[in-house]
Amino acid sequence: MPAVKPIWLFDLDNTLHNAGVHIFPHINRAMTAYLAAKLNLSQDDACALRWHYWTRYGATLRGMVRNHGTQPREFLAATHQFEDLAGMVVFDRAILAHLRRLPGQKYIFSNAPRSYVDQVLRITGLDLVMVGSFSVEDLHYHP
Repeated sequence: MPAVKPIWLFDLDNTLHNAGVHIFPHINRAMTAYLAAKLNLSQDDACALRWHYWTRYGATLRGMVRNHGTQPREFLAATHQFEDLAGMVVFDRAILAHLRRLPGQKYIFSNAPRSYVDQVLRITGLDLVMVGSFSVEDLHYHP
């Protein structure tokens, strides 16, 4: 009987790279600005609403879709723009060697949009060790 090889599913942000240093603060500012502009809120009120939706629904996107009819693609496009994503990614390249040694197939999962996931995979070199990836679009925008 052939040996069964495992399948690994890895979260991307703050698991395989440190998004908390530059990327998440940038996204949080962009989401707050989006909520402020779309809902005519002050920055403080928009920030509070963003946090409320994140804690209640697991994602600001979900709260915006449910409560305001926001189109997910529009929201993600507006909140995931980076002038220099490569300069913002904090990644320990030793992770690649560790992942290569793991037997089986490796996949990435992220609540982020496909364009962001693909860029981070290329920037880090994770695209060379992963079999595939799943983004929020693949889950029909359900985080």
